[in-house]
Amino acid sequence: MRSNKLYDEQRIKVAQEAINGTKVSFLARKYSVSPSTIANWVKFYKERFGEEATPSVQERIEDAERVQDLETKMETAIKLLGEKDLEIELLRELLKKPTPLTRQTRTGRRSDKAGVFGYTCSTYRGGSTLNLLCA
Repeated sequence: MRSNKLYDEQRIKVAQEAINGTKVSFLARKYSVSPSTIANWVKFYKERFGEEATPSVQERIEDAERVQDLETKMETAIKLLGEKDLEIELLRELLKKPTPLTRQTRTGRRSDKAGVFGYTCSTYRGGSTLNLLCA
């Protein structure tokens, strides 16, 4: 007798749900089969795949904790990546703008060379002292 592949897959799914803790009576109503049929499917599943095929409750809890930890790390990484992208965009916009820190020196020439920290400096004599102007 040849069984339908889709039917076999559904039986395996129902058996897994029953092994994982779903009540057999609920599954029987959900899939319109008798509870004894589901019990037979569970027995067949355990014979075919063994007891170790289904993870224990502790293994599922550990997997859920690991997934939650990875999701938290991923959210943090996405936030950091967004902040870095924003910084890069801001710096690119600043590079496109002309430098407003240029001024004319005492001789009337425009000084486009920025000094330390981006300031343009010039000297002039005011009274009897030598002053350094940085703007």
